[in-house]
Amino acid sequence: GYTQSTWDDPGLAHIENKSFKDLTTVETSAAKKLGFDKHQWDCYQNHYGSYSWHQLKQEGIQEYFTVLGWTHETWKGGNGDANPNTEAEDWKEMTSNEQQAARKLCYFQETWNKVHFDDWECTKDHYGSYTWDELTEKGVDKYFEILGWSAATWSGAATRIVPESEGMDWNELTSEQHIAARKICFHKTEWDGPPYPTFRYRKWDHLSYGEKKNAGILSYTEESWNKLGKAKIEESAFHELSSSEKEAAAALGFKRSVWDCYINHYEGFTWDALYTEGVQVYFIVLGFNSEIWGDGQDTNIDSIKWDTLNPAQKTAAKELCYIEESWDDIQLDKWDCDLDSFYRSSWSGLNEMGVQQYFVALGWGQDSWSSRRKDSSRDWEGLSKEEAAAARNLCFIKEEWNAPNEYYPIFRYSLWNTLDQDIREAATNLEYNEDSWNNPGTAGIEEYSFERLNNKMRNAAKDLGYSKGTWDCWQNHYFGYDWKKIEEDGLVQYFASFGWTETLWNTVGEAPEQWDSDWSDLSSTQRNAAESLCYFEENWEKIDLNDWNCSATHYSDYGWSELKEEGVQSYLALLGWTEDNWNGNTAPPITEDKEWNALNQEERIASRQICYSKNLSNSAPEGGNDVNVVAIFFATVGLIILALATFRKLG
Repeated sequence: GYTQSTWDDPGLAHIENKSFKDLTTVETSAAKKLGFDKHQWDCYQNHYGSYSWHQLKQEGIQEYFTVLGWTHETWKGGNGDANPNTEAEDWKEMTSNEQQAARKLCYFQETWNKVHFDDWECTKDHYGSYTWDELTEKGVDKYFEILGWSAATWSGAATRIVPESEGMDWNELTSEQHIAARKICFHKTEWDGPPYPTFRYRKWDHLSYGEKKNAGILSYTEESWNKLGKAKIEESAFHELSSSEKEAAAALGFKRSVWDCYINHYEGFTWDALYTEGVQVYFIVLGFNSEIWGDGQDTNIDSIKWDTLNPAQKTAAKELCYIEESWDDIQLDKWDCDLDSFYRSSWSGLNEMGVQQYFVALGWGQDSWSSRRKDSSRDWEGLSKEEAAAARNLCFIKEEWNAPNEYYPIFRYSLWNTLDQDIREAATNLEYNEDSWNNPGTAGIEEYSFERLNNKMRNAAKDLGYSKGTWDCWQNHYFGYDWKKIEEDGLVQYFASFGWTETLWNTVGEAPEQWDSDWSDLSSTQRNAAESLCYFEENWEKIDLNDWNCSATHYSDYGWSELKEEGVQSYLALLGWTEDNWNGNTAPPITEDKEWNALNQEERIASRQICYSKNLSNSAPEGGNDVNVVAIFFATVGLIILALATFRKLG
């Protein structure tokens, strides 16, 4: 019977008026799944309010109600006018004996005062503004000690020595640290912080037409997009955006928390709002106070480069969603890496760019690079120090490396009859056949999460190039998870936008009506949510691979500028195409006249990814100045370009 409002306001839910024995069978089962037993429910939820006076005596707790002013007569009367004075008192107005009695009935200050969760000191800033003595008085110092803090390291926000746990992700904490973190009101999503918005750090000319359109609604230009922090819109907090701006931001992939942290860095907040948001302490570390903030003054911190920040300042900056490049105001086209350029390069080209050594350190070789396929089963936490260093030299950070939707599994969307023998064998071991492979979303194996695959199937998935993250997102779309796992991984928001609830999730054969909507009927919020679950139009609609543009038309109806809008134009250069020869104004590149066996390895891989096999290639029309003849074969390269444009995780 809980809703978000009654859950977040302890004491409001009608279910809390029942004792454990009065719950229905369904309610008892649900309470147990939440972790309640009879004692925990009756004490923390019901506070024995449904017990008779005689039962209170039998339970040995009647004396505590007596201390709070209750008598047999007032208890059984149920008349609010006869309630003792303590019922109307604030916690701080009670005597120490009354507070002690209330604690025996599982009350503490927040639940006694019926404080909304948002206003608990714990949830506001996780006690970050407390002194160590205050933490001790509150009884939570022991949890901070488990996380590596001490009285010495805690004292003085600006000089705090930060423990190792502060730089760890939730999954890196020990089980004991998980418990301690939860005791100070952290959960996985909040501990890890807002998800890293990879799309914001792509150069303007790498954005799709739709992304540029939405960025334009936010008043971005190429110049202001490529220069972080310079757009006027970034001075506004999310709640200050207009309705159309919020919609455009959401379509780009921004949630409120992501915008306020990574884009605005909370600079649109008042000093008091920073405290409510739980980030005020980080601004204190950076030299701000209420007077400086209120007057709009700057501190000298802005003039200090990232490399010269002290450890406490650097940690504070990270908590405000700065990375080195955004802190130092480095323009996007001046960042050291261009993964798109790396990816469309040959193996020898990587050597010329001076980055081949980093790919070697990550396990790549000439053969695996040519197919862009290798074992990618390890998340950032599984990398060695040398591998992590190599990844950083390629401009990866942990959030981007681990993001499953950054790794588009190109091979999965190639027709069965174009697959290499080793890929087809691995797919067969996953019980695919031609029909189920060519119709994404129909194979029984796709109903299983990576963890539920048996060893043989898991190895076959790895042979294809899947990791746990890419399988669970692109293949299973997280439907193999239970609802608790959905919550832990921060996926609820995406499913909720379609009407999914825990009840629906646990009901076999049931789905919200909106889940069956056509792609064209989805709202921008729903479409963005679907993309976060690794859907796009073709796999959402379960379109046969034979009917995709790659297989059916090979993009022959795309103009040169349209290919650029799709983010695919740059890859045509791999096969020698330019705007002139694409439009038939000059002779096509020599690759058009090559037989299949004359293509080099990279050209063959590219041809397979645009839905050509040897037989199809050799029967393709020969080139000429007629744009339609030229486009029929070579515009097909569009699919690999589209795929590779999203395939950012090179491992």
